[in-house]
Formats: sequence, structure tokens, C-alpha cells
Amino acid sequence: MKRQLRIVGLSVLGLLGIAGGSLFYFAFQKPPVRSRPLPLNLVAIDSTRGQELLATSDYTADYGQLNAHFVPQARRAFCGVASSLMMINALQSAQMPLNQFNFFTDSVQKIRSSWAVTFAGMNLAQLDALLEAHQLESTVFYASETSLAEFRALVQKNLQSSPRRDRD
Repeated sequence: MKRQLRIVGLSVLGLLGIAGGSLFYFAFQKPPVRSRPLPLNLVAIDSTRGQELLATSDYTADYGQLNAHFVPQARRAFCGVASSLMMINALQSAQMPLNQFNFFTDSVQKIRSSWAVTFAGMNLAQLDALLEAHQLESTVFYASETSLAEFRALVQKNLQSSPRRDRD
């Protein structure tokens, strides 16, 4: 009986180890970059038509700077981190660029650690707090608190204006 319990116990430990390893691998694995087919009503930015639309758009004040600092997310839950880095590095182009690991300064880690983001992600309020920890001012807008027309108007207004560089 003891031998059977030991075998069952070791089997359970082995399965837990495999499951934990799989979770660890999944959380820390860089997400694959895959180009999915666009719906027919959308235009790819790297197509000839996409480049024409970009060249004639009134909503590209930030595009060049952000595109120059584009980084794909290093971990599956780092979408907010990668997006923040593009913005921070575009605003602070004269300084040492941040990456997805030195983004988590001591002040940022007190709000949300890289481990917490890796395994559980973060919400908009936490992302706002992380940006404030980098001495940046941000405003959070929740889709549930605005209409589509209001959201589009906010985005268009923002995309027409050049970024503020309060920290240069």
C-alpha cells in the first residue's frame, strides 16, 4: 500500500512539474509574429494603397516617431509594456532607450512587478500608474464610458497633434 501511495504521489508531483513547466514556458515565450489575413474592408499599411493613405492622412502627427521605436512584445502579457515603451522612447529620444526589462524600475515594481504582469497582465488603471511612475501624464478612457463617435473624436484629435515633450 505504501509503495502504491508513493508511486501515485510521485506521479502527481511529476504531472505538477510538467504543468508548471508548461505554464512557465508559455508565460515567458515570446509570442509568435504572424501576419493574419486582413478582412476585405481593411488596408494593410505596408501595401501600396496603405502607403498612399498614410501619406495623405491628416492623422499621422506621431506616426513617424512611434514607428521608429516599434518593439514587439517580449512576453505574451507585455502588450501594454511594449506599447508604453514605444511612446516613452519616442518622447525621450535623446535619452537612453528603455526596453521591456528596464521598464520595470523600482518605482514601477512597487505598483506592478514584471512577474505579476507576465502571469496576470495588467488593467488600464495599473498601466496608467506605471506610466506615472515614469513621470508621464496620461488619461485613461474606458470604452464602456464613451460612445464610438466620442472615442473616434478623441483619437482623431490626438492623432492630429504633435506629442508634448515636457521632459526634454
